[in-house]
Amino acid sequence: MLNVSYDYYRIFYYVGRYKSFSTAAKMLGSNQPNVTKVMNKLEQQTGCTLFVRSNKGIALTEEGKLLYEHVRVAYGQLMLAENELERAAGLENGIINIGASETALHGILISALEVFHKEYPNVRIHLSNYNTPQALQALKQNLVDFCVITAPSDIPKDFHVEELMEYTENLIASEDFICNSKKDVFMLEELAGLPLVALEEGTGTYEYYNRIFAEHGCQFSPDIQVATSDLLLPLIENNLGIGFVPEFMTENGCNKKKLRQLHIKEEMPARKICLVENRNKSLSVATDTLKKAILKQAALFGRNIKNIQM
Repeated sequence: MLNVSYDYYRIFYYVGRYKSFSTAAKMLGSNQPNVTKVMNKLEQQTGCTLFVRSNKGIALTEEGKLLYEHVRVAYGQLMLAENELERAAGLENGIINIGASETALHGILISALEVFHKEYPNVRIHLSNYNTPQALQALKQNLVDFCVITAPSDIPKDFHVEELMEYTENLIASEDFICNSKKDVFMLEELAGLPLVALEEGTGTYEYYNRIFAEHGCQFSPDIQVATSDLLLPLIENNLGIGFVPEFMTENGCNKKKLRQLHIKEEMPARKICLVENRNKSLSVATDTLKKAILKQAALFGRNIKNIQM
């Protein structure tokens, strides 16, 4: 088997294509003596005369034509593969995998994705809907490039976290509930005796309220548990319970639907939406561009953005 350098074949491809050492040298950014020297070595290694040299230039021999046809096809495939890799890594045809919680999706991610897609329509985005613990696990297993989740959460120390926005969750009820209860201000311990609708156990939000209620000496025991936050308002609207809903999901909902906000005497801490990435994994051009678009969108929303080292 011949042990011929890839560079020899690459130079041979240009010589065979342009039938000129000088033109090949120009296309390669080299010089004619170097190209001539390499082609002489190629002929020595193959044991064949590949060129017929004359005052008019060069021509391929029959052996040269045979080799050129194979090299042309192979080099063409390599160039095609390199171009596809460049597009995949860039912004022409890249692929981005994101993990996101439902709350984060509605809070900021959808608007950022809309802006990004308009500018880079050929980049494909695979969006996986997880709760926060699932999203962090997917990031740990390299199933996603980064995730956008709600906090506070138990985030591994080797992950890098960037805060996108702060938000509060309002206690929402239907008008019928308020009319029947005849009050709209409650203490947390009073909620234990009321029908609660909440995200299911195992989500970051469930654990958040379970901790808050426990800190105030009462039990968090929702009557109805749902998988995603967008199911909360329809259940509340239809008098199946009251529940804590992110403010950005109720800004329009409380006006258009027959929903009203209840009030809690205790001060409820603000929550956050964060972008989390693995410190040990580099981002592609497309993924890094989307990350910057999300940060920019958060800034446009007037939210306070800062780095959190955890």
